[in-house]
Amino acid sequence: MGKSIFQMISRLTLVAFLGLAIVGPGAGAQTESAGKFNLPFAARWGGISLGAGDYTFRVEDFSIVRVWQGQKELGMVLLQSYDRVNGRNENASLICIRHDGTCSVRALTTPELGTFYFAVPKDARMLVAQQPELLQSVAIQVAGK
Repeated sequence: MGKSIFQMISRLTLVAFLGLAIVGPGAGAQTESAGKFNLPFAARWGGISLGAGDYTFRVEDFSIVRVWQGQKELGMVLLQSYDRVNGRNENASLICIRHDGTCSVRALTTPELGTFYFAVPKDARMLVAQQPELLQSVAIQVAGK
């Protein structure tokens, strides 16, 4: 009898956990910044491949950035680090690193919040370290501005 009750409680706990894992992401997340940008070239942002075009984004809980094209969520990117120095950057922008004909988003800057940094893709880390970097800035429009 005791074993079956334990199994039933374990299963209910698992079902509840899975339900929260499916429904929960983003439900209680605090939006720190949101905006839109037009990317004039193809780029990688974390594990997301972006073609030239219009995108929107949202920074949540100072830990992830969610990216959309139109109504379709393309994915999320984990922040590598965050510099809270407000006012350092006059304009909100994405800072991209060009290397070997590809481009990777390295940072998102906002005058109000500071700079959010992202990891360079694993396959590009060695290339970036061996070659001079060519930085390109893409203007973003922060929501409410």
